[in-house]
Amino acid sequence: MPNKLATLEAKSLHVSVIVPCFNNGNFLHQCVASLNNGVHPNEIIIIDDSSTDNSVAIAKELASHYDNIKLIERNKNGGAAAARYDGFKVAKNEWIAIVDADDYIEDDALLSAYNKVKAHGADMCIWNLWRFDTEKQWPQITFNETDFPKTGRQSVLATLGRWQIHPLGIAQKKLYLEAYKSFPNENIHLMNADELITRLVFSKAKKVTFTEERYFYRVNLSSTTLKKSPKQLSTIHSDIWLLSFIKEYNEISSGTIAKGTIGKLFQFHLDRNHYGHEAVQTEIKYALIKIKELAPPWKWLWRHPKHLIAYIYISLIYRKAIWNTKPSE
Repeated sequence: MPNKLATLEAKSLHVSVIVPCFNNGNFLHQCVASLNNGVHPNEIIIIDDSSTDNSVAIAKELASHYDNIKLIERNKNGGAAAARYDGFKVAKNEWIAIVDADDYIEDDALLSAYNKVKAHGADMCIWNLWRFDTEKQWPQITFNETDFPKTGRQSVLATLGRWQIHPLGIAQKKLYLEAYKSFPNENIHLMNADELITRLVFSKAKKVTFTEERYFYRVNLSSTTLKKSPKQLSTIHSDIWLLSFIKEYNEISSGTIAKGTIGKLFQFHLDRNHYGHEAVQTEIKYALIKIKELAPPWKWLWRHPKHLIAYIYISLIYRKAIWNTKPSE
């Protein structure tokens, strides 16, 4: 690897890039190269989440060649949200970005986003989001100038029901630190805790803008988000947290979220041999109680016949959960 220390001293952005990494050593070179092309950030923090591959060795090699790279090694795997938080706490800059170790960004995407937040007085600027695999690239969430600026509240609403926005870009560090302080510590290891924290970040933003450069998200067929894993049961708790969170957003019905949760509960019931009968029973009972409390089905479920049938079916099977158990906190 050529030594790049001299060129990196020429010009840099006061942006800290947080790079969570778990068993993505094979992709770290591409990720870091995309960050350091053009005007580079003056700090890249790679957080290894207790990888079992060569990630740490690759990160150390990169740190020996680039003076803007720091490595944090976690001694226990905690998931994306926990790894990111470790980076936020030590980042030296006011502005931060998150780029996962198996993803990459277009040249000067950081510079463009930085210029946008400064020019528009925004506290977040996001990129267009594309996906890619070994054969092709395709758009996932893209924008144009007429979509922005958005308020934080508008941005939160765009995450509900269907994701029409994402947080990938640069943001003020304080938004993330405040979001983590508001998020229950016991939930930080949930499978999609990062999505819940994203909504908290948006809720604390005053102005969100965008730039047309692209963030490229790798589609990894071995990812736990794409296959059945016992950890997926934790997404029930994520849904319940979200139902509680949206109480402050009267623009959207709680049924929009609860409908998806009911479909998820039905599928977990069908797959109970895979996930474990006792675990599925515990989680479904918990969810049925909380749905009754946070999104009373009689108010909205009659408009969704398929979900109504699913709800009645699982309610009859787990009826003691609804009628004989008090809601848990």
